Amino acid sequence: MNQSFNIMKMHLRTKFTLIYLPVIIMLFSFSINLIIANATNPKEGIYTGGIASIYIYIMIIGAFIIKETFPFSIGMSVRRADYFWGTLYMIVLVTICDAIILNILNLIETMTNHWGLNLHFFNLPYLNDGPIWQQIFIQFSILFHLFYLGFFSSSVHRRFGKKGLIVLMFITGIIASVITLLNLAPLFHWFAQHTAFQLSLWLIPFTFFYIIISYLFLRRATV
Repeated sequence: MNQSFNIMKMHLRTKFTLIYLPVIIMLFSFSINLIIANATNPKEGIYTGGIASIYIYIMIIGAFIIKETFPFSIGMSVRRADYFWGTLYMIVLVTICDAIILNILNLIETMTNHWGLNLHFFNLPYLNDGPIWQQIFIQFSILFHLFYLGFFSSSVHRRFGKKGLIVLMFITGIIASVITLLNLAPLFHWFAQHTAFQLSLWLIPFTFFYIIISYLFLRRATV
């Protein structure tokens, strides 16, 4: 357990990249949208997807964190299991904090009548339906899932090298191609019948899959 906490402290040394930069990038995207909304001032309102910037960055962090920290940790005689769990604990804290920040900004946006410009950046229909605790969980679930999606891809590369990553991309491409050939109307209908909170619960088994497979790969990964 002590080693896991040491891994958390190690990640905190890069707190700008891990903690501050995702929020800075998101706020930069918000500033651009705020300027556009102020210049155009549309009566029908602006519904932007700029909040996706923090989602994308969190996934990128997941993809690069192993490369940046795993060899160093193993070189310091840290067990692979301790590295894995210390990283998991750290990401749980980071994504919970990010989810809370997003919902605080959502409340501010609502109380200011969408910044007085009818700009919907943090407060979006469907995604922000339901009580506040559900909204926090939705954001946490999305962020945590995306981090470990990137982490899983990186663990494949660490375990099997470039060839393994190419195979993963090939398999993903085949699955995506097959999906596009299917009749997706029933799937869209199924999504429409569920709330964002209910769908966020469906992310849990996928996230656990990424976590378990990543753990198994890192246990056998070379440095």
